This record gives sequence, C-alpha cells and structure tokens, in this order.
Amino acid sequence: MRVVDISRLPLDKVETSDDGGVQIGATVRNTDLAHHPLLRDRYVVLPQALLSGASTQLRNMATTGGNLLQRTRCVYFHDRTRAALHRACAKFVTTQTA
Repeated sequence: MRVVDISRLPLDKVETSDDGGVQIGATVRNTDLAHHPLLRDRYVVLPQALLSGASTQLRNMATTGGNLLQRTRCVYFHDRTRAALHRACAKFVTTQTA
C-alpha cells in the first residue's frame, strides 16, 4: 500500500458536470460541501447527512476523498442486526466520553 499526498492538486471544487450531475473534488472539505448552494438546491440529503454526521471541528478538517477511504472502527457499524448504525455509534461515543 502506498500513501499519496493529493493536497496540492486542484481537487477542491464542486462543479456541474456535462451530463447535469455534480463533480465533487477529493479535497473538498465537508463543511464547504454541506453549505454549497448547488448541493443545497439539488441534492438536499447530502448536506443534511454531512451536517448531522460529524461535529463542526471534524467537518472543517474532513475531505470527501478522506471520508471515502476511511474505514470506520465503530463496532455498531459492522453489526448488521442494528438499525441506524452511525447514529448508535455517535451516541455511544458521546455518552462514553462525557
């Protein structure tokens, strides 16, 4: 496995594609993505998911490419018998650290 630094590449844009879809660069920060007007108007679920899925501090650092490659360590995520896996994990972590 190799780690490649893509932080200097021009991949920080959200643009409309030729077919009417959206192209999201790998280095777009989740905060920027959640507040992007194009996504808020056409893909309302994506900004809602980004805003509810992490704290502001994490969204400010996390990128689209980084999230795609991240492998979650939450035990609830891997348990297929539970519903709302991500929410259960977030609540568990919050209550355990409080």
